[in-house]
Amino acid sequence: MSNTSTSTSEEIFDARDLTCDDKRPAVIGRCVNLPVGSSFVLLNGHDPVPLRAFLDGQFPGCFRWEHVPALAVDDSVAIRVSKVGAPVDGFGAPVADFRCH
Repeated sequence: MSNTSTSTSEEIFDARDLTCDDKRPAVIGRCVNLPVGSSFVLLNGHDPVPLRAFLDGQFPGCFRWEHVPALAVDDSVAIRVSKVGAPVDGFGAPVADFRCH
């Protein structure tokens, strides 16, 4: 796993080598701890549809997900995750409830 930056100083989080049990809290933690208006690029071995559905379901309107094919390497998927809002009551316990299927 490596963390690098794009030419615009955007952080790249390479999660391809993490197990699901390690990846889930790492990606969720990065998402919820981003300042509003910030983003990072997630490199993953597949499109993390269940994780996106979980975060969008729990926290509607808080994140924007955008595929960035130009930043993908090898067989990875590159997705820019932007934090565009935060829930009034904070993120709280639900972020710990997501499980890999």
